[in-house]
Amino acid sequence: MYKNFIFVSVAEVDVGSFKGSDAVSCMEGSVCDFLRKYVELARKLGFAADFKYDLGKDIVKTASSLVESIAKKFPKSTVFAGQSVFRQSGLIHRLMHNETAFAIQQQLRWKGITTVILPIRINI
Repeated sequence: MYKNFIFVSVAEVDVGSFKGSDAVSCMEGSVCDFLRKYVELARKLGFAADFKYDLGKDIVKTASSLVESIAKKFPKSTVFAGQSVFRQSGLIHRLMHNETAFAIQQQLRWKGITTVILPIRINI
């Protein structure tokens, strides 16, 4: 059903913890390396693939803006996001693994961009 893929990632920049542009460059390199692995795998499987990333202070706002710009180029696209799911979800899991995917979905849904959240099972 899907033949072309764009892998997207957003890195959160904590302005207070960065000590210069070297830290930001290192973060960008890490994000790009991570995304390149997915692109390489998709291409090995015969699919067209690329990646986009952005850095920002607000993950939801930054991700929504990035996806919106991609959706303008590819209006019939579907966005897939992952949500961590634990066998036994407690308070600590809810605090550590917040509802970011759902917040992004809400932003994109208002703009008419189809977003599907896939569960990522974590067995700990």
